Amino acid sequence: MPLTNADNCIPTFTDLLRFRDSRRDRLLSDREATLDMFGVSSESAADKGKGKSESESKSKGKGKGKSVEDDEEHAGQAADNDASHEPDSSQAIWAELHQSIKRERRVNQQLLSQIGQPTTQPRQSSGPLSLPPRRTLPPATIPAILLQRDLSGFVHELEQSQDQQRAQLAAQDSTKYGKRWLIARCQAATAGLGPAAAEVMCTEIFTLLRSDRSDTDIQGQLLELVGFSSMDFLGDLISQRAQIVERIAKESNYAKAEAALKTRALPGVQASIQTASEIALQKEILKEKRKGKRAAHHDKKEETEEQKSAQILGFGADLLRARERQLAERGEEELLPASRKAEQYPHVYTSSGRADGGSVLSMFGTRYSLPVGTTRDEYPDHEEITIPITKPAPKRLTEAPVMIGEMDPLCQYTFRKYTSLNRIQSIIYPTAYGTNENILLSAPTGAGKTDVALLTILRTISQYCSPSPADLDWHDISRKPEFVVAKSDFKIVYVAPMKALAAEVVEKYQSRLKWLGIQCRELTGDMQLTKAEVDATQIIVTTPEKWDVVTRKSSGDVDLVDKVKLLIVDEIHLLNEDRGSVIETLIARTQRQVESRQSMIRLVGLSATLPNYMDVAGFLGVNLHKGMFYFDSGFRPVPLEQHFVGVHGKAGTPATARLLNRVCYDRVQQLVSDGHQVMVFVHARKETVNTAKALRELAMQEGTLD
Repeated sequence: MPLTNADNCIPTFTDLLRFRDSRRDRLLSDREATLDMFGVSSESAADKGKGKSESESKSKGKGKGKSVEDDEEHAGQAADNDASHEPDSSQAIWAELHQSIKRERRVNQQLLSQIGQPTTQPRQSSGPLSLPPRRTLPPATIPAILLQRDLSGFVHELEQSQDQQRAQLAAQDSTKYGKRWLIARCQAATAGLGPAAAEVMCTEIFTLLRSDRSDTDIQGQLLELVGFSSMDFLGDLISQRAQIVERIAKESNYAKAEAALKTRALPGVQASIQTASEIALQKEILKEKRKGKRAAHHDKKEETEEQKSAQILGFGADLLRARERQLAERGEEELLPASRKAEQYPHVYTSSGRADGGSVLSMFGTRYSLPVGTTRDEYPDHEEITIPITKPAPKRLTEAPVMIGEMDPLCQYTFRKYTSLNRIQSIIYPTAYGTNENILLSAPTGAGKTDVALLTILRTISQYCSPSPADLDWHDISRKPEFVVAKSDFKIVYVAPMKALAAEVVEKYQSRLKWLGIQCRELTGDMQLTKAEVDATQIIVTTPEKWDVVTRKSSGDVDLVDKVKLLIVDEIHLLNEDRGSVIETLIARTQRQVESRQSMIRLVGLSATLPNYMDVAGFLGVNLHKGMFYFDSGFRPVPLEQHFVGVHGKAGTPATARLLNRVCYDRVQQLVSDGHQVMVFVHARKETVNTAKALRELAMQEGTLD
């Protein structure tokens, strides 16, 4: 029990010093009263004090470093000399007073040495000894326990009480950076998102703290997890990193359970008692180890560390089930930046109705996971992953197909073989043909992006037609409308990624626009054009490298570049490939030309499905509310089911190749017999011929060539 005074407070060092001074003042006052009682005058007392001071000064001059015991001895001798002149009846009183003074000095010295403070130095004075003035101290400031005789015992008890208080504070502090503290801080940071979000955040933070990376390497990821509003939490994680990991590890039974798995049973009958939670924990550890052996080393290493952190924190399989339940309830995680989440863009079309394109995060949010409904089948010699057909995107109330008969004469005669535009073309038609907005179209293969580009070409041609297509009165479909086109006033550039695709685009556009007298030619490394041919051409289909050479020159084809009114970049998702720098240069150079010459050049980007379509749209200068069009795989005109097959064995060996061909043949034979069309993708161009030959040989052996 801690020692306290009447005010219930712990005595301090200042209280002890004041108590010492108070006792000394009382003793000196008693001495003065005793001298007055026996009629000793103050002058004689002063003379005696003066002689005593002179003798003390001489002794100090001879031996400056003498101890307190020597001072007490001299003081005792002086007191004896004074007492020798007093009456016989006062000898006992003076002896008691002398012993009291010596005892008081001894107690003061012991008390000061116990609390670790230096003893007071003896007073040095050449003059007469003057008594200190009497002081009156409030009794409440002196603890009552100090009035006891055993002061050394009090100091010992005081030290014990302080040790007990330090132990209590240490016990309270030991849980500050433990498991409960970490979970509580994560719950506060993810308030409103549910307990599963706090557990996932806690697991990711603990995985970073357990890693071998330095504090500088992990502080960026920790900041992304906790956010700028919890900088104090981030400071605790960095400064108390080792303490957090150590305390949570001590609180966990994971290490104990894992060590029990490594212990081999000795011969004979063995018996052990385990709780249900320990048995479940060991099963989870064994399960995670089996998964780690089956999966790839790099990817599974990261996953195993996070799962191990979840086990140490006590989440285990519950965290996995909670995360799966959360994904099932919420559908897909939103991957857009926080500034863009709340804003819905009008031309982003997905089968799920969300703006993220159906991208789904894995359990711990570190990688993309496969779409919902994907199945994984394991066989003795191979493994197969099947991605099902994406469900068609639901139609909006504002959608309506654009009929060819509703268009102006220029578009009607160009698309005279069509009855209507398809769904994607109908959605983008008002922007592509009705405005000069820059456009980014991200849609699946086969969705009709080439015809969308043709609509933008017709928009440019219509601005150089006489009369205007909207003003022409034309109803006889059997004859073509009459237009006069200023062919020498504009150029249209179509950038295709490959020469083979460029030739295909030339053939298609030439046949479509021949009735207008529009010339479409190819300008590649294999197909050179003379200046006269360039002047007579309105649509130039080229490759990124060739157009880069044409536009890089400061002099030369200046007239050609100045006449460009429309730049179409096909397969713009190649920005992420090796040739992406060339495409980036073309777009940047075109934008620089628009700014410097104050000319109008429309930019149109065509691409397959892009994950970061908003970034690409911003690079093209597209208005996100008017010219950005995104369509996910739910808009694919021909449904596509994907099968990924991997065989067991060493890669590149003949045995593995034969096994892969055999598995491929079985899958192709089954799908073809069900009436489906099949495309087989391999890892190298040379393997396409080898795989085709292998499929033919296996079909001949099985008798299934038909």
